[in-house]
Amino acid sequence: LRAAPPHPARVPHYDLLVRAEAAADHLVPDLVLRLGASLTSKPWRLLRQRHLDLDEVLVDPFGRRFDETHLASHLLTAHAAPLLRGLLDRLPDAPPQPSPWQRRWAAAGQGAARAVAAELERPGPLWEGPIARAVAAATPPGASLFVASSMPIRDLDAYADHLPGVRVLANRGVNGIDGLIATALGVAAAHTAPTVALLGDVAFAHDASALLIARRTAPDADLSLVVIDNDGGAIFAFLPIAQAWGRAEHLFTTPPQADPALIAQAYGVRVHHAHTLDDLQRTLQRTVGAPGLDLLLLRVDRDANIARHRDAQRAVAQAVADALHGDDTHGR
Repeated sequence: LRAAPPHPARVPHYDLLVRAEAAADHLVPDLVLRLGASLTSKPWRLLRQRHLDLDEVLVDPFGRRFDETHLASHLLTAHAAPLLRGLLDRLPDAPPQPSPWQRRWAAAGQGAARAVAAELERPGPLWEGPIARAVAAATPPGASLFVASSMPIRDLDAYADHLPGVRVLANRGVNGIDGLIATALGVAAAHTAPTVALLGDVAFAHDASALLIARRTAPDADLSLVVIDNDGGAIFAFLPIAQAWGRAEHLFTTPPQADPALIAQAYGVRVHHAHTLDDLQRTLQRTVGAPGLDLLLLRVDRDANIARHRDAQRAVAQAVADALHGDDTHGR
């Protein structure tokens, strides 16, 4: 949807918005129409589980039931585009004014967008939210944006703005992060348009050897690899395992203890260090559209990064509550 032309019904930053307590009371629909597999992250599913009485129609062209939470009440085997066109043909004309429910969603989305913009502009240590947004903004129309598993895809989902004409790609390896550099190289080799990839230091370390074949298999590919080095898997700080953080550091966070810049240089990759968002934006302006493989490295303090994520969530929750304050028409 972010790659499509802007539409007044598009709600920004849904991942952060639906985490707000007010969303569970004011934004629940009568019917859920889900196209394909589950959403990237869990907030919508958690909200959905609070309203088990909802009808949910799962649409999949091959009749596959991607429904690990067992919440779908109906499975419809159909391709999404002709199905939606047929539904629009059969629905009555839209009312001249949005319904109260639509207005609540619009107000919540506007509040979330203002809160996100304020948090991303607030001074402080470099963190992953504005990095994801800046990488998305630097990816031109017609280009591909490949996003790694774990936090990069979630940060893109939560903080990125409109992506006109950009093709966003992602996959999961055996452990969620294996083979991501090779995939990004394959995307870049298969298309003449630029490719930008966003990944973390653990994902980079798991597939660094893919750089060995880059010059032989894709010598003219235009690929900018943006690597966030936060000294391990920061996503685990947001999961229940963080309550046992001492063991999580050893078993889950797994800091690579290897410098991505030195590894990349050993494979003949051009390396650029970015210490600020301005550095990142200027460097991407030079590398995107220039043939060859570039690595842009940003170092992020993991604890500060986690704190800024939580600050942003609190700010959005407050903004959504304020936007919906005084609305007595709950739920549907």
